[in-house]
Amino acid sequence: MPFESEDNFKLFELIKAGKCDLSDKNWDYVSPQVIDLVKRLLVSNPEKRISRDELRDHPWLSGKFKASDEILPFGAENSI
Repeated sequence: MPFESEDNFKLFELIKAGKCDLSDKNWDYVSPQVIDLVKRLLVSNPEKRISRDELRDHPWLSGKFKASDEILPFGAENSI
């Protein structure tokens, strides 16, 4: 998950500040294009967040990226 904390108040503060953490091992199986999109969607400042047009043209959503040939470890699809 991009935001994690045992403390709900701290979790809410992380979300409001847009301080996401994509270092969890599950993110190792996510394409760079998806990680880029998630980071750009989670920007807390609406003025700096990805726009509707940028979103529509993003390589992952528009299909303009080279898919990886890498085979995921068994069970990886269920851990994300």
